[in-house]
Amino acid sequence: MFDAVFDPDVEWLDHVQPVGLVVAASLLKELGLAPERQTQYETSEVCDLLAPEPARRVLPEPWLLFADILGWSAAQVAGSPGGPPIGEELTRRLPEYGTTLAPDWAVRAAGDEAGWQLLVKIERPGIDPDQRGALEGWEATPHSGSSAFCASWTSRQAY
Repeated sequence: MFDAVFDPDVEWLDHVQPVGLVVAASLLKELGLAPERQTQYETSEVCDLLAPEPARRVLPEPWLLFADILGWSAAQVAGSPGGPPIGEELTRRLPEYGTTLAPDWAVRAAGDEAGWQLLVKIERPGIDPDQRGALEGWEATPHSGSSAFCASWTSRQAY
């Protein structure tokens, strides 16, 4: 029988599927990247932001989560309420698909006025990221649209 050693710093990895970005627990430990523990109070704050119908657990106002809970500043997030606009440099035209891909928000890299560290796409409630044709004008899955957008960058400026 296998005796697993419980490590609270990486235990959360057992609750996510290894799809997309995959991170090794040993690397997280080596770099000291343990997430902060969420308290019961913080869980309650997040629940207050969710739609009241349990069957539709969505964020009616996503920015409240990022600003009030995560502490993001609108000045650092292009496209956010009160933030700067999304610039043309963050859009990608895919002529072979007849569509243009763009993030809803873009988070500036700390200490670097020219770079972006995170691009955020917010889908409407009820959109299945793995359902083909779920988005108007895009035959593939919403998830593949995000992948195509990321692949369209040719330099590290988007990371």
